[in-house]
Amino acid sequence: MMLSTNQIALYRKLNNEYIEKAKVRFEQLKLSYLTNDEEEIKEIEISDEALNSYNINEFDSMWSPYDNNLKLEQKLVIDYPSVLFGEDGITCENNVIGLAVHIYSKTSSFQKTVEIASFKKQEERLEIDFDYNFEASTIRGVVNLDFFFYLKEVNETLPYMANNKGMTLSYEDLNPIELVVDGIGSSFPISEFEDKEGPLWKIEKNWISPDEDMLDASNISIAFNIKHPLFAEIKKETRRINSSYMNHIIVQAMAMIIQEVIIIEEYSIEEEEDLISGTILSAVSYWVKTFNIDLSDIFSIQNSLMKNIENLNMEEEN
Repeated sequence: MMLSTNQIALYRKLNNEYIEKAKVRFEQLKLSYLTNDEEEIKEIEISDEALNSYNINEFDSMWSPYDNNLKLEQKLVIDYPSVLFGEDGITCENNVIGLAVHIYSKTSSFQKTVEIASFKKQEERLEIDFDYNFEASTIRGVVNLDFFFYLKEVNETLPYMANNKGMTLSYEDLNPIELVVDGIGSSFPISEFEDKEGPLWKIEKNWISPDEDMLDASNISIAFNIKHPLFAEIKKETRRINSSYMNHIIVQAMAMIIQEVIIIEEYSIEEEEDLISGTILSAVSYWVKTFNIDLSDIFSIQNSLMKNIENLNMEEEN
């Protein structure tokens, strides 16, 4: 790992020199969730080239922030922790270093700091495991995690070192993680069904009033046929074509829901302040505004949605 910060510290902090000497590193992030029937723990396979930002649905299009939890596992390894202590370290020999993480999200309207572990001077290799679980329907948009070292316990001080409990001993970019949970795929609850002779997917519509009923699997979902021969390929997400096909399915489903709500059931999205957050109607309003959808007729809905989402994907890739 390599820090990119150009901040000037008024006391000793963990910099690239200490990272190299102590061999400080965070191992590959692990993400998992419970399937909708809560019978299986599904690991989200993350490609090695992913650095600090993870769009969850790019790795697993079946995961939904509405229906699924998200478990995060992160391991910190320090081969030579004793390097961080003493006159040549970042804190005095008899002090205690703590590891914590600041978890926050403007879109989810929450923030908290979690103390993970602490350690004293030791010669042995140090491993610290961090597990955190986001319950279903508790996160949306972008969630950030910033890990940091801090002075947990002060037993002695030196003029050029942090001398008060709680002072940070690392820079802001020690191990920043960004979780994007509102990709195109995460706009939808996902369910499954079994039919050897059935289609790959279908829309299951059970809502009564889209202005009151929530966007969850009990009211609306894309149901995938797990007995269909193409299901395994769609679920793999190992090739670009799989991801593109999945997005195409989701776009079709979005268009169908917009057509049903706006054109057939004739609901209005003009009075945005009257919309109830989390409802199907509020989701339709969000899609229309975000993707600049033309509501003139069923064809313009489909065409404008496909065009604008494809343009958005191209901008993200560039």
